[in-house]
Amino acid sequence: MSHIARSIAFPASGAAAWPVGAPPPWRGGKPLSGAVPPWWQPGAVLALDFANERYMRLGAAVPLASVLATARAGEARCIHDGVEHVFAAHEPVVVAGHGAEIWGALTNTALHSRALDDPYWTAANLAIAPNAAPGPDGVLSMEKLAADGSAALHTLDAAPQAFAAGTAYVFQAVVAAAERSRIGLRFGGAAFPAAGRHAWFDLASGTVGGAEPGVAAGISPLGGGFFLVWISRAATASAADGFGFYLTEGSAPADAFAGDGVSGLHVTAALLAAAAMPLPPVPTGAASSTRPACDCTIPDFAAFASAAGLDAGFAGRCVIDLTRLSDSTGRFLWSFGVDADNRIFCFIANNNKIYLRLRVGGVNLVNISTDALSEIGETHIDFQVKQGAYTLAVTGVPDAVPDDGTHALPALTSAYVGSDFATSHLNGALKYLSLGI
Repeated sequence: MSHIARSIAFPASGAAAWPVGAPPPWRGGKPLSGAVPPWWQPGAVLALDFANERYMRLGAAVPLASVLATARAGEARCIHDGVEHVFAAHEPVVVAGHGAEIWGALTNTALHSRALDDPYWTAANLAIAPNAAPGPDGVLSMEKLAADGSAALHTLDAAPQAFAAGTAYVFQAVVAAAERSRIGLRFGGAAFPAAGRHAWFDLASGTVGGAEPGVAAGISPLGGGFFLVWISRAATASAADGFGFYLTEGSAPADAFAGDGVSGLHVTAALLAAAAMPLPPVPTGAASSTRPACDCTIPDFAAFASAAGLDAGFAGRCVIDLTRLSDSTGRFLWSFGVDADNRIFCFIANNNKIYLRLRVGGVNLVNISTDALSEIGETHIDFQVKQGAYTLAVTGVPDAVPDDGTHALPALTSAYVGSDFATSHLNGALKYLSLGI
């Protein structure tokens, strides 16, 4: 696919985000010049097109390192288009066609996540063929699970571990069909309700086949025939409990049937975490493993902001691929300023509204928001931070009510992208960010 076909700044038709030769709606500046490439907006002084891996700073194309610095103490992984990408410590997680993934710390407590034949996992009426097929990592990392001839449940469960009542957990894995295409995930019956802990998935149709009450479940295609399947719910009791897989004819809870000992499907990258949504892969062995938090900043932002004139006010666009609604915490798009009490920032709140907020001396001087988002998908956020004209417009919802106040901005000494001074994160992929005057 060409860069133009995938362009974030322009719609799929190739038409400009606003008419060529007309100034953009967020500034009264000069018209679009023929020298401006189509992937950044008129008047932009910074354009970060992560989805197409191209970047501009002060009108010049620059490498990624010139516009993004990443602080992360360990490796990170991302699966896209059927390939598992591995990034070293402090390397930005940027994947073409996807964007920049920026997450807080993630801990996987499911042990031997890619060795399901380890004694940590207990099989019942189930044969496990280790290293039976290539996974997204390109090596033979997928295990094959096949139901034996017993007319019984066919399960694979992890050793019990501690769950805390009231805490939400997610259990997930990467799966691929073989002779069979239906698989179920389940929590145990000690920390979770007996009739509220199962869900099953149909890989042939790429759908959730069914889930018991109280269980959130999802399936996402990863490319290459791989799918991410997951379940989530809050524990209802504090207890040691298991979790695991079951092969199914199409049932939640698990159903009894007779297999042939050969027909099955492939599984890898098991993950259990205290979270309510699916997460990037975090491999484990004999101990749990943590992917450290990722803080991304724009290098030398104070000098850049001064040279570009951003300290007098700015505007821009942010594009994300919104994959879920109703996170328990806010998801930050960007945050510029001095510290948590002196900053201008934009974020998705846990009520699904997007906010633009100016905070000075610990007081919110500007606090405007859209209506709640109700649909997932690519979302464009246009913002303006100018004296007497603070505005916010977002795909699919009415514009925020503008704020016409006049307030001095805090010093623009630091700029966080997909994160914040207060250690909050986007927990997802940022496709595009531009700033202009």
